[in-house]
Amino acid sequence: MGKIHVLPERVANQIAAGEVVERPASVVKELLENALDAGSTRIRIQVEAGGKKLIQITDNGCGMVRDDAMLAFERHATSKIKDTDDLLSISTLGFRGEALPSIASVARLHLETRAEEEAAGTVLEINGGKIIRVEEAGLPLGTSITIRDLFFNTPARKKFLRSESTELSHIASLVTHYALAHPEKHFELHSATNALLVAPPVTGHRERVYQVFGRETLDQLIPLAAVQPLERIGLPQPPPWRRAADTCGAGALAREASSSPPAESHAADFGEVRLHGFVSKPEIQKLNRNSIFIFVNGRLIRDRLIQHGITEAYRDSRFRAGVGTGGADEGTAGTSVFDGDWRATQRESRPYSNSHHPGRAKRRWSAPRPVARPARASGGRRIHAASGGNSRGHGAPRI
Repeated sequence: MGKIHVLPERVANQIAAGEVVERPASVVKELLENALDAGSTRIRIQVEAGGKKLIQITDNGCGMVRDDAMLAFERHATSKIKDTDDLLSISTLGFRGEALPSIASVARLHLETRAEEEAAGTVLEINGGKIIRVEEAGLPLGTSITIRDLFFNTPARKKFLRSESTELSHIASLVTHYALAHPEKHFELHSATNALLVAPPVTGHRERVYQVFGRETLDQLIPLAAVQPLERIGLPQPPPWRRAADTCGAGALAREASSSPPAESHAADFGEVRLHGFVSKPEIQKLNRNSIFIFVNGRLIRDRLIQHGITEAYRDSRFRAGVGTGGADEGTAGTSVFDGDWRATQRESRPYSNSHHPGRAKRRWSAPRPVARPARASGGRRIHAASGGNSRGHGAPRI
């Protein structure tokens, strides 16, 4: 008899959960992104014991019909993509269809959901990957997912969780990040004892920064904005069949018929990067880079090259204006909030790598340089002007 066999589905889901669900904050991240993808405008998060005992996320999104609610807990079941071509134009925060079955396999899950076209909602209970109850109920529009006893059936994983205060701080940081990225939405984060964050919808990022950090921090920030056309160099190439279609198809005929100059057609083909946000004054320094918030298309990212561009802008400004004595080694940038919009054609509209796992906050970029350049250039000019220098003629070098 052979030695190789297929693992049972329950075991496979628990193994997958080890990659997606690292800690309670990982659960909050996946469910919060699902709520945002569902078009929610109001999201409420309730946690107990740092998320170890309870995580509840309630939203007013589109909800799910009964069949979709049950199918959502099958591995690789998703509404975000249908074929490989969709991978090149993903606009949602999640798309793999791994999170829900992985979470349900290591916790006690209770789901309540109702779609707008349904008269009654669906209640679904899953314990350790096994569906134990499915029934109809009168529910409001939207979805509420309650996670209890995380890692109750994997005690080895549960043993490696940090203290309740540490796990709660990771959750609070995550919710704060997404509240900064989406000022038009309502966010609430509650623990068993108090409200950690209540951020009603506001008109812009400036008002959201005031809500999260307060007036004192906002007064120390300098607004900035930049627009840069995307360049062909460094961007991922489209697959061969798309290059052939562009060369021989209607797109080529349209370009030949167009009377616009080559530079304009090039910009129209490959889109542009729009950067806006805030940087702190150069005299404000932090011991690490945790106060640098970078978002691309509404998603929090951590990219070394972009962070390097921002910190280099501060170092250049400190040297020019005489701020600081030891250069960038004695500290890094203060509170900085950047929100970038990646506007490109469909074939190049996903800036971060598809191979990177959704459970990790750090995103690997295919081409970070087009964002790092305007971040350093515009940031350096505004920081230098705020430090009392003349920003004219001091554009930051290319990186």
